Amino acid sequence: MTEISQTEMRIALLNMREGFALHVEAVQMDAKLKRAKFLALVNEGFTDQQAIELTK
Repeated sequence: MTEISQTEMRIALLNMREGFALHVEAVQMDAKLKRAKFLALVNEGFTDQQAIELTK
């Protein structure tokens, strides 16, 4: 590999790592939102099964 291609590979890897971290954070936020919605529905009187269906 030339120096240029090694540098490009390093940059690409850093970008992938950053993108992965952001994706993981987005998934965590989505899970928290779904959990909050589920709990709110159950708190309002929906059954667990109904809340699950509405949270999908």
